[in-house]
Amino acid sequence: MIAAWALPLTPLTLATARMATPLLLGHEQAAAIGASSQKLSMLLTLLSAALVAPVVATIGPIAFLGLIAAHVGRRLVGERPQEAIPVSMACGALILLAADTAGRTLFCRSSFRRAFSFR
Repeated sequence: MIAAWALPLTPLTLATARMATPLLLGHEQAAAIGASSQKLSMLLTLLSAALVAPVVATIGPIAFLGLIAAHVGRRLVGERPQEAIPVSMACGALILLAADTAGRTLFCRSSFRRAFSFR
């Protein structure tokens, strides 16, 4: 279910990253150089909501992870959206993988024995 949403929306989100760069200047300055800041902000908000909605509906409320990953990604590569968005996505995946692995190995050791049992 998540892949059905993510496959078409992720490339679209990455394609809009270049258009989002003028928003770093602020809405007034972005409008002054010809960027449609209102439309772009609405598009990015809708894309974000469309990408997050199926994940939260399927997995549960992991919004805090998304907040952390975005800030980590921006600290690593800077403010430019075409660099920050893919790095933030990768950071989110790595943080989730690390948290899941730590949770399964530290707190639920018996699940590994059951998961790999061939009886």
